[in-house]
Amino acid sequence: MKGSCAPKKLFRSNKVLVHILQSNENIAKEIFRANELKAISSADYDVLVSHQLLSEVYKDVEKSIYYDKHKNAYRIRKDGTNYLGYLIRGDGESVIKLLPSDLVFVEFDVLRLIQLIKNTNKLSGKSKGLTKRMLFVGKHDDPKSSVNVVLSFFNNEDTAKKELLTLKSRLGRAKRNISICLQFCMSEELAEDLRNKGVTLCEWSKVLDEDFMLGFSSILNDGEDEGDPVPAISAKEQAGYKEHKYKCKDIIDFLNEKTDSRNIRIRINGKSPIDIPYSEAALLMLMAIKLKENNGGWVLYDDVLSDEIIPNKQSLSNKKDADKLTRFHRLISDLRKSLGSKDIIQGLRGKSQCRISTHPQRVKEPKSNWLKQQYKHTVLPAIKEGRKKNEEKPGRRNS
Repeated sequence: MKGSCAPKKLFRSNKVLVHILQSNENIAKEIFRANELKAISSADYDVLVSHQLLSEVYKDVEKSIYYDKHKNAYRIRKDGTNYLGYLIRGDGESVIKLLPSDLVFVEFDVLRLIQLIKNTNKLSGKSKGLTKRMLFVGKHDDPKSSVNVVLSFFNNEDTAKKELLTLKSRLGRAKRNISICLQFCMSEELAEDLRNKGVTLCEWSKVLDEDFMLGFSSILNDGEDEGDPVPAISAKEQAGYKEHKYKCKDIIDFLNEKTDSRNIRIRINGKSPIDIPYSEAALLMLMAIKLKENNGGWVLYDDVLSDEIIPNKQSLSNKKDADKLTRFHRLISDLRKSLGSKDIIQGLRGKSQCRISTHPQRVKEPKSNWLKQQYKHTVLPAIKEGRKKNEEKPGRRNS
């Protein structure tokens, strides 16, 4: 049987693709130095090439600026058969010799990307550029509704306002118009103005799955359920979202209410209260406490062991250590199920850490310092006491 020549699958989270889109949010950019992209991930680079999203292109080397891995900037000049870089910004070497691979440039085909999204979602209409920062992907036709889909690149609110408030006039009629951005966040005031004009800004990683499928059911329901009032990102929150890349806008209220058993009661986005058992609530509360320190909110596996949210008995057995790690990941999974959402709790692939992925101001406590007090003096002691009682039961083997 002959080997397959089919290109490797392209995913939405392709690191080189994300880097290219991020670069375009700052400044419109189609041409990149190949080495710059390969340094991010040579495998992901090859995937983009195989899908013809990147192709080699000629560029006058002496009209380009070369940046080394330390972001030092060099002006390039030819010297015989060699190309030399002369330092113009930074604290690197005054003169460097460029490698042949440093002189290769590739062009990103954004129209091919939006055509891929269009075909994957079976959208109608002709994909095209609307402005330098907005491209029409296509139209989703539904018996109950219709949605115009646009890919946008914004780096400040003034530009976004100018472009998005005129979006409807550039497109055919549809009930909703969505603008997909990689990570740009807008103020609540602008979001409200856009909603009144039938325009919604959507985040790349939330509205598209890994196969570039759009979640139209959630798009069409977003904002139509009065029982789910999630405010848009405010101007004060924008810096936090940009720096720490929180994935959600959810509001979590910790409630100071008595429950029938060892639970902590919370409310998410104003919906019906949820009772979280202490075993899971401890992790949720620790993440909330870390989040409010405004450093990104990540809780490490070692933090969980240190506070004995899961048993932390010393052992020379590697299996025991593996069991602890398994318990940690199972605890995260159980908490996600209790919350009824897999998005609020964010983990990092290949790393044993997690966090509540919303802005610290969106995690509410009944009063100042309530979370720390309940966590330290109520929840943790109760977990340890319950564990001790279980270990003391006849026939119970300590783990």
